Amino acid sequence: MTTKTPEKPAAETTKEAFQDALKFFEDALKSGIQLQEESIKLWKDVLDQVGSPDELKTKLEALTKDAVPLNRERLDSITKVFQDSAKQCTDVFSKTVGLCQVSTPTEGQEKLQDLVETSLTALRSNVHAVVDMNSQITKSWDDLLNRK
Repeated sequence: MTTKTPEKPAAETTKEAFQDALKFFEDALKSGIQLQEESIKLWKDVLDQVGSPDELKTKLEALTKDAVPLNRERLDSITKVFQDSAKQCTDVFSKTVGLCQVSTPTEGQEKLQDLVETSLTALRSNVHAVVDMNSQITKSWDDLLNRK
């Protein structure tokens, strides 16, 4: 046995759909206004911390003046790391080629051990250099941005 719910007249259904749409639009409008208010408060707080436009200009100029030499130093250190890495790779490659030119198994074993040790030393050196460089860059930018 099925019970049928009485159908609503079309005018009533349309009225409900219109009211639902109006409520949805009202909620969306309220959310948009709230978002704008919060955004305005955020920008007001940021601009209050910065101060006057002249202060902002002065701070940005000082930041730029300090950042350029700092970037130059970091690029020089990166270049040095790459040069050192290239020298280490050349050394490892020459030892690899030397491994093919052995006359006794003992000599081959010694050269292989030297190759492995050199490779691991180069790897360790490169990892330390990159970690040190990253920490220096992070510290430099932190110092630069925290100046008042």
